[in-house]
Amino acid sequence: MFHHTDDIALLAAGALSAENPLATADQRDLESLAIRIFQTPDLAAAHERTAQLWRSRFTFEPSEEAMSSFDGAVAEFVFHCALNAANSDAGRPRVLKVEGEPHRWFGMDVPGARRGGNNADNAYRIIPIDGDGRFEIVGRPGPHPPADVNFTLVANTAMSKTIRTLEWRDVTLDEDGLFRLTIDGDPAGGRRNHLQSRDDTRYLFVRDCLTDWTRQKVNVLAARRLDPIPPAPAFDELVRRAAAYADADAPYYWDMCMGQSYGFPVNAVPPVRNAGAFGGLVSQSGSTGHYRIADDEALVITATQGAAPYMSFMVHDPWWRTLPFAPRTASLNNAQIVPDGDGAVTFVVAPLDPGVHNWIDTGGVHEGIFYFRWQGLPADDPHPPEIRSFRLVKRDALDGVLPASTLWLTAEARVAQQAARAEAVAGWWRDH
Repeated sequence: MFHHTDDIALLAAGALSAENPLATADQRDLESLAIRIFQTPDLAAAHERTAQLWRSRFTFEPSEEAMSSFDGAVAEFVFHCALNAANSDAGRPRVLKVEGEPHRWFGMDVPGARRGGNNADNAYRIIPIDGDGRFEIVGRPGPHPPADVNFTLVANTAMSKTIRTLEWRDVTLDEDGLFRLTIDGDPAGGRRNHLQSRDDTRYLFVRDCLTDWTRQKVNVLAARRLDPIPPAPAFDELVRRAAAYADADAPYYWDMCMGQSYGFPVNAVPPVRNAGAFGGLVSQSGSTGHYRIADDEALVITATQGAAPYMSFMVHDPWWRTLPFAPRTASLNNAQIVPDGDGAVTFVVAPLDPGVHNWIDTGGVHEGIFYFRWQGLPADDPHPPEIRSFRLVKRDALDGVLPASTLWLTAEARVAQQAARAEAVAGWWRDH
């Protein structure tokens, strides 16, 4: 049994920044290790196999514009596998943020690791867990905690086989302001904040959802194993794992993730579906499809939030990577949007600025994937969220189709909106 002082020391041990909970020694060291893994011939070969597999599964004819980003998308997928392998030692569990955009900190140029429709509002972190051990996760919320957090035990490196999920609303904080999660193969037996593992457990997958990018911070997290520590894997073993993860996950990400979006006609909205049925978050519903928009066109979409405490809409490139969302408004959540007069929300998706506050900016990209999310939904919702309308129009016809309550922005207001986003996101990679 650890005492309060032990937990405080554990949380503080790897902190490298007083302002940024993501800037830790573990994050720095594991990203450095992942870069070494990524630069090996084995991972170069995994890249080629992944690219060949994905090309063989094309169910559409990608444009020249789409193919210009294909190789980069494959590279980010493989680097994500390198990150997973770098933090695959359950004997020495560490906390690692994955699914990141390319960034520079600690003197390193870290490649992107976006895949599978990553959410611009989420900090995705993984902690290696196995079914044999007993683990404790210690956390501390800051003065402005995330809008939502989920702790999910998963049984594969694609993070798609959910074993159990603990919702933030069900997490109990102790009198000292910390929370402590226990993970082992036994039932809770009266223990609070407990997740029962299985033999096939691979990771604890943590999603911290930030809606106010300026004020909210992810929870500080640390992990410890409570029983004997097995031998550490050698570097060659980590390389082998990374290549194996790429080979195992590449079909899933194409068939399931891309299949969800390209399985419907272009510029059409699929039905809202629970994400748990597809390996996603069980308290989340979503709708994803693909768009194709010319410079003189725009998609006008109206949706409701329902009882969800979190709602977002964002666009991705043709390979389901987030488009640059700082400073561009390639994503908007319920804290960033301006609702219509009736409480619904109307978005305008366009490659060029239509002049409205709720512009979903594709950054000049003309085709890709869109994704609606509603998170934290109650089990029984009498008024679930819905997409009311979805249509492609000419830009010069926007005045006639947008609600009278639409907020139009001046050029100066757009610059201020974009600058605020850029400043907030820069703080995510502050290393001091």
